[in-house]
Amino acid sequence: HICPDSKYNMQSSDIYQNYYGLSYIISGERKIITTNGIYFVYPGNISFVDIGLYQRTEPLSTQPYEIYEIRFSYDAVKDLIDIIGRDQFHALISNISCHITAEGQQLVCHIMKEMLKESKKCLPESQLLLVGMLHQLLFAVLRNQADSSYLPDIPKIEDTLIMTAISYIDQHIYENPTALEVSRLVGLSYSQFSRRFKQAVDCTYSNYLNQMKILYSQLLLTNTHNPIEKIASDLGFCNSNYFCNVFHRYSEISPTGYRKLH
Repeated sequence: HICPDSKYNMQSSDIYQNYYGLSYIISGERKIITTNGIYFVYPGNISFVDIGLYQRTEPLSTQPYEIYEIRFSYDAVKDLIDIIGRDQFHALISNISCHITAEGQQLVCHIMKEMLKESKKCLPESQLLLVGMLHQLLFAVLRNQADSSYLPDIPKIEDTLIMTAISYIDQHIYENPTALEVSRLVGLSYSQFSRRFKQAVDCTYSNYLNQMKILYSQLLLTNTHNPIEKIASDLGFCNSNYFCNVFHRYSEISPTGYRKLH
């Protein structure tokens, strides 16, 4: 059970060399940057980390950050893998941002609390019981995965230069970085950068930048009392009317309506 500072920002990537990782997000929104892509996790989400995956996290809001975290070896799940198959296990463990139903969230939270209690007992039978609880936890996630089609589509990016560009955009979103600025940063001409960006992300630079701005504006609308005019200005929109039009285009609701719903 971990409660780091809400502004906790990993300065360098970490890697799990000999074990898998599983985190249940109780509160606080995070951005996870990996060699496979960039992902967003929210309260109630499960985040898996595969063996050998480099990853680091950054805050998306000032909300208190609280998680349950488990690290486990292959030996702890080999019996489960024999039952569900390697393909299904790999699909599960590769899910960096796993969305589960409200019922599933309650079950997962209960199991992890029980695991925490058992781990503190340090009894001879504790290890065996914890492995059984881990299997129960993984089956609970498998059976309670939710539809995530309403969430932004964050692509897997294999182009390392574009991955560098994406990371820069996300870290400097409030500075409204231009395509020309970012292309120079990664050492490409504007035309080369535009072509490779669209191939990697499946949308234009301006489209991606607007998607990210709207995502950040949703967090600001939910977690702050900032006026819409200030949010629009902070994210580099020329005026609040244009921001509202772009927001509605991507969210199918006005900023005011979104704030009232959340």
